[in-house]
Amino acid sequence: MISSLAVAEKNLAYSQGKKLNATQTDLAAKVKEFIDDARAAARDGDWTRARSLATKAQVLSEELAGSL
Repeated sequence: MISSLAVAEKNLAYSQGKKLNATQTDLAAKVKEFIDDARAAARDGDWTRARSLATKAQVLSEELAGSL
């Protein structure tokens, strides 16, 4: 989970300061939401949900980074 979040955050940071189109902006917002939700699930001790959300964040962030 931690490595997925790290990848997602790195890719999200890479998009910062770039001119994003509407699709990229939407992807970035979803990535941030998945990261936040994964952290909340981890705080609640729901590791299965946290891992799932972190993986979703990573996949979407890789799609975002690939589109830049």
